[in-house]
Parts: sequence; structure tokens; C-alpha cells
Amino acid sequence: MKRIGLALLVCFGLGNTAIAQYDTRIFQVDQGRRVPFRANETASRSGEWTIVEFTVAGFNPGLVVYDVNINIDMVHSWVEDLNIWLRAPSGRQIQLFDGDQIPGGPPRFDNFDNTYFTDEAATQIQDGNAPYNGDYRPLQALNAFKGLNPNGTWRLFIFDNYYGDYGYLYRRGDRTFEAGEAGAPRWRGPLEDGERRTEWGEYAFQGGTWLEITVPEPASLMALAPALGWLFLRRRRR
Repeated sequence: MKRIGLALLVCFGLGNTAIAQYDTRIFQVDQGRRVPFRANETASRSGEWTIVEFTVAGFNPGLVVYDVNINIDMVHSWVEDLNIWLRAPSGRQIQLFDGDQIPGGPPRFDNFDNTYFTDEAATQIQDGNAPYNGDYRPLQALNAFKGLNPNGTWRLFIFDNYYGDYGYLYRRGDRTFEAGEAGAPRWRGPLEDGERRTEWGEYAFQGGTWLEITVPEPASLMALAPALGWLFLRRRRR
């Protein structure tokens, strides 16, 4: 019995290794928002975070997070002012970015332009340079979400610590923030910086802000058939 049990375990393991599959889905942020969110203000008030949400649904019950990545598109005239966190539906959260931890002097840092936060990136976000186009490791690892239920409302928290600058988080297709739409903002902060007017249209934000979640797909009995067949033939030879 011990030998048969071991053989089943080995075959099951081989089958899983051979057929490992994953389901990866993209979820756009529900809507874009101003940062800070109060009109005509250039710093967040105490406790008033700009909060944007991602509605994650459709994963089969019982499946858990294998990997999480997030892409951020945001115009902001001094991202050193910002503190950004991502929170899962369970309440677990990690810090993506903290402008106060950027080393060196105060050169002007503008924008997150398709900034893709992933644990697999070679460069940590604090070592990069705005507009941070490309792949970056967040300040804290996204693998903290591994094993959680993916379904539910994920939230991105953004706090603007200092006065003088503001921006907008972009959602692809959001008419409020698309260049050329009536009523769309036509400039980036700081508010008094008139020379930056019309500069919005010069930036092509193609990706938008979205959450990428991967879950492992369970192996089916049909997929395990080769391994089980091998076990059956091995037993018959005896």
C-alpha cells in the first residue's frame, strides 16, 4: 500500500507539473479621479485619501490569487508628493510608492506614464525616474496578496502630502480625462503654472490604470489521464 500511495503521489505530481495552467485577467479602475480629490486644492487634507476602486469578479469560488500586478497612468506635476497603497478586499494592503523615500535632491518628477508595478521587475520604483514608463518593483512586494480570494473590491489609496501640485489618475476611455473632450482638464499642476497649459494633450496615455490578477486553474481528471495510465500499465507489468 505504501508503494501504491507513493506512486499515485508521484504521478499526480507529474500530471500537475505537466499541465499547470493559469487564468490571468485585467480589471480597469472603475473611474479616474483628481489627486487630491477636492477641486482647486493642491494637497490632501488630513485623512482624506483619493480612493479609486477595481471591481474584481468572475473567478470561480475557491480559487485564490497566484500573482497581482498593477498599471498606473497618472498626470501629476510632482509625484514626490505622493504616497500610494493597494488594498485587497480582505483588507490586506501594501505600499506601492512613497515620494518621501526617493533618494537624492529634489529634481522635478512628473507623472506615472504606464507604470507597471510587478515583483519581477529589475528596478525598484524608488530607484527609477519619472515618468516611470515601464516595469518597476513596488516599495513592498505584491506577493503579499498571494493566497487571497481575488473577487471583491480592490482599492488604490493616494495621498498628496504637500501643497503646490495636483494631478489626475487616468482611466482609459474616461471622457472626463480624455484629451479633446469638452470639460476635460487641459493642464497639469501646479495650478499657477500657466506655461504648462495644453500640455495634457502631448501625453499619450494608452494603457490606463488597471489591475492584473492571476489565479491557478485546477487540474482536471482528463488532464491527469496520462499519469494515471502510466500507473495502471506499471501495475499490470508486475
